[in-house]
Amino acid sequence: MATLSRLTGIRSSGSIVIPGSTVPLYQEDEFCVVEFAMLMTQWLADLHRHAIDFSYSSMESDETGLITLSKEHHGWRVAALHQNYVEGRLFSLEEIADAVSAFVTRLRAQVRERFDHDIAHLVSGGRIAL
Repeated sequence: MATLSRLTGIRSSGSIVIPGSTVPLYQEDEFCVVEFAMLMTQWLADLHRHAIDFSYSSMESDETGLITLSKEHHGWRVAALHQNYVEGRLFSLEEIADAVSAFVTRLRAQVRERFDHDIAHLVSGGRIAL
């Protein structure tokens, strides 16, 4: 059985590509994809109780705010610490939730295929004791 730290430490190439853009907003060769998915789904699940911005800081990095979602008057701004450009568009919470859902669906299938493990309990939006 895979341990929690082994699963959350799974690294892969990761990028954030905004629809309509030809360049990734953010790209990382060694991105902790399960950890990111776990924290994003927890944030989305908690958002109705605590309307706060999202800031991703990995257990594997000394840098904070690697990826951020900041609430502005008419939507959410997506940014990254080492972004390739500044994205001017704001996104609805529905657009963000749809993108996260699609990412999590692909990630679950890839982890199941490569590691023979289902990570549904990690990326369901519930709290995990670390």
